[in-house]
Amino acid sequence: MMKEKIIEILKNIKDPELGIDIVSLGLIRNVKVNEKIEIDFLPTSIFCPYLDFLLDEISETLKKELKKDVKINVITDMFWSTDLMSEEVKKKLGIE
Repeated sequence: MMKEKIIEILKNIKDPELGIDIVSLGLIRNVKVNEKIEIDFLPTSIFCPYLDFLLDEISETLKKELKKDVKINVITDMFWSTDLMSEEVKKKLGIE
């Protein structure tokens, strides 16, 4: 239940370049909730110029909305690809 609420909140955070939410892009790989919220985040590129902005936005938004500490693990041992995007976004962008 809490995990679903977190996902819904994160759908309001958009990638600044694409204007598409980070959940639909497949950037949120895992959400755990214990004493704090723990997010596994896969950037589109480790060199993404907006990485720090997105990490701050995720952390601040969740802290404000849910009043819990947030830990974000940036995944660096796998690469993002368009295969991770939702079918809706792939269709919108004309990716088959």
